[in-house]
This record gives sequence, C-alpha cells and structure tokens, in this order.
Amino acid sequence: NPRNWTSRMRWTHTAIACFTAFVCTLASTIVTPSQSPAIKADSASTDSVLPTSLFVFGLVFGPLLSDMGSEAFGRKVMYLTTLPLFAMFVLATAFENAPAGFLAFRFFSGLSCAPLLHLGFGTIFDIWTGRQRSSALTIYVFSMLLGVTFGPVIGGYIDEEYGIRGTQYVIIVLIVVCMLPTIFMKETAKEAINRRKAGSSKPLAVSLYKQRRFTLRSSVCLAPLRMLVKEPILVVGSAYAAYHLGVLYDICIAFPDMLRETHHFKPSIQGLSFVSMSIGVTIALALQLICLSSSLPSDSSPPPLPKTLPPPPEWRLKPVLPAAFFLTISLFILGWTTTFKIHWFVPLLCMSLYAANFLIILISTLQFLLESF
Repeated sequence: NPRNWTSRMRWTHTAIACFTAFVCTLASTIVTPSQSPAIKADSASTDSVLPTSLFVFGLVFGPLLSDMGSEAFGRKVMYLTTLPLFAMFVLATAFENAPAGFLAFRFFSGLSCAPLLHLGFGTIFDIWTGRQRSSALTIYVFSMLLGVTFGPVIGGYIDEEYGIRGTQYVIIVLIVVCMLPTIFMKETAKEAINRRKAGSSKPLAVSLYKQRRFTLRSSVCLAPLRMLVKEPILVVGSAYAAYHLGVLYDICIAFPDMLRETHHFKPSIQGLSFVSMSIGVTIALALQLICLSSSLPSDSSPPPLPKTLPPPPEWRLKPVLPAAFFLTISLFILGWTTTFKIHWFVPLLCMSLYAANFLIILISTLQFLLESF
C-alpha cells in the first residue's frame, strides 16, 4: 500500500511528479518571447499566439489519456512512455522550419505531455491522505503555475542568444532529468499493484482488457459527462478556473509585445518581467500552506466537527472569496496601466497580484472538487 510508505519515499514521489509538471507547463510558455523563423516572417499577428495556443489545446486531452492508460497499465508505465514521446516531439519542433510543421509539432508536444499533468494528481491521491494530501496537492499546483510564469523568463534569455531552437533544447534536457528518477519510481495505482500481487506477467492481460474495455470506455469517457450534467457546482468551478487559466496564458502571450512596444524592452528583459508573477505564486504558496495549517481543524478539535472525521470539502473554499475580489481588482488595474505614461513597475505588480490570487483560487477549487467528487 503506497500510503504505508515512509514519509521520505512519499515525498520523493511527490517531488518527481511536481518537477515533471513544472517542465510540462514550462514548455507551454517558454516560446512566448520568441517565434519560429517561419512565423516571425509572417506579418499576421494572430499567428504569433498559435505556438502556445496549440500546445495548451493539446493539454485538454490529458485526463482522458491518463485515466485510460493508468487503469490499463499503471502510472509508472505511463510516466516511462509519455516522457520519451514528449521529448521526441519537442526535438522535432526544434528542427522544423515550415510553419505548418512547427505548429503541428507544438500541438503534439502538448498532447504527449498532457497525461503527465494528470498523472501527478493521481500519484498524490494514491500516496497521501488528510492534511498531508492537501499540502502535497498545494505544492503540485504551485509547480504547475510556476512553470507557466517562469517559462517566459528562461525563454527570453535563451531566444536572445540561441533562438527558438535553444528553448526546445532546454526542454529536452529537463525531460531527460525527469526520466532518470522515474525509472526508480514504484507503482502507486491500486489496480496495477493488485495485478502484480496476483502474479500477472503483463501490465494488463489481453483477455482481461477485452472483458473490461467497455468498463474503461464508460468510466473514462461517460462518467465526466454525467458529472457535468448532474453537478452544476462542478460546471461553475471548472469554468471559472479554466477562464482565469486562459487569462493567465493571455498575459504570458500578450505582455512581451506590450513591453517591447510601450517600454522598448529587449527580449531578455521582457522575459525577466515575468519574475514578478513567479514571486507572486511563491508568496501565495506560503499563504496557502499557512491557511491550511491554521484553518483546518486538528485531531483535537472540539465539536461540532468530530476529531475522527476529516474536514468537509467546504473548508477548502474559505480563501476563495477574498482572493476572487483582489484578483478582479488586480486584473482591472492591469488593463488600465499598460501605457507608456505609467511606469512599468505598476503592471508588473498587478501581474504578481493576479498570479498570487489565481493560485489560491485554483488550489482551493481543485481541493474542493476533488474531495467532493
């Protein structure tokens, strides 16, 4: 049972999942300060958003691919399969000069790494319980957003010296760093562990797969659709988080051009401005961990909450209301301060506040939804 592992072993697996998520989201925004040679030669401004947009679109299919693969073969097999596939498409992106090919490989890069982001959630739920699960999940979501905000920082410097191919080489190196510890990971999926105990020589016998393929399809494909129809709170929470995640990517795509045209920043300085968002999510991580330790009841809490029961999911939503207020204010001010008449520090401060409040909202909403459903 992975939940009976030592604390060191569980935190090691959590760290591997967090670093993998960081690399995946870093790859999504590392190209925002730069463009491929083919797209750079095109004057159409809409083409400049496609490398990031298509990568993010590929991430949409992560839950579907991850659930099917994890249930059939186990999480470790999925890690060891998707990471090399991700590296292959990133390498193809680095060497592709044709616009259509470059954009296609960006999409397949996002599609191939999509299961990795969802595998991290499964790994954390396999090995943690209670308050420790909340802390691990908080750090995991922080790793995802840190990759989004830190991508332009690295991309700006690398593009200025080596071009967009250099950004892809950095991602390949980081993928290799991810692959090395995953080789020594242990299986955490319950069904895969049970099959191993039963003496199965394969991840999933062909006959067993034929017997259960309808169950796989129904559980992976139909269950989420049923939940979307029957659970309005799930629709609202998911739509709200998805909207602001889109706004976050809009900032990463649009602000390098704004800083170049309004404040005449070089690519390296454009990327460096996103350090403000990385600082914001880091501060939000500390606040969220403090909130978890202070707001959630301890084992000796008095009634009305019995000390033998875990806290209800609604406890996770306490930080959402103030964070949503400050998030809206920071976004409003950000929209009105992107002119040459206002010092560049003001929009950067608003970017930091927006990222910090979004992290708090995303963590709280995810914890509420995951524990409720």
